[in-house]
Amino acid sequence: MLKCSEIREKIMKRIFLVLSCSFLFTACASDGGFRPKPQPGGPCGPVSGYTLTAIAYGDSSLVVVPISEIRPDTEWRFKLVPITKAGDPVDYRNANVKILGKPSTSMPPGPNDWIDVSGQKSTSSDGVLIQCVPATLPIGNTYEYLVEVEFVGTLDPRANVIEN
Repeated sequence: MLKCSEIREKIMKRIFLVLSCSFLFTACASDGGFRPKPQPGGPCGPVSGYTLTAIAYGDSSLVVVPISEIRPDTEWRFKLVPITKAGDPVDYRNANVKILGKPSTSMPPGPNDWIDVSGQKSTSSDGVLIQCVPATLPIGNTYEYLVEVEFVGTLDPRANVIEN
C-alpha cells in the first residue's frame, strides 16, 4: 500500500510532466511572433502575414504565450491544442474556447471586441480560430485579452502592435 507522501510525489511528477510537455509543445508550435507570409485570400482577404498564438489546455493545464506581436491589417490565428489523455474526465477537443478583448485603458480607450472569437478544436478548421486585425490599430499599442477554456480556466495575455 502506498503512503500519502508517495502518492503526492507521483501526482506532482505527473503534473510537472504534463505542464512541461504542454509548454514545450506550445513553444514549438508558436511563439506569438508575426510571420510575414502573404496570404492571397481568406477570411481577412489578402494580407501580408499572420501571427500564430497557440493555446494548449487539458486537465488542470492552460498555457498561452504571454505576449503576441500583431500587425495592422493581418490575421491573428489562435491554434487550439487540447491535451486529452485516457482517463481524463473531459474530452478537451470539445471544450469551448473563448478569446475576448478586454476594454482598453490605453489610447484610444474603448472596447476591444474586434479580438472576440470562439470555437472548439473538434469543430474549427484545423483547430485554428482566425481573427482579422483592424488596419486602424495604432503602432505601439498593447491590447489585453482573455482566453477562457471551458472546464479549465482563464488567462489574460496581451498583444503588442508592431510596425509593418
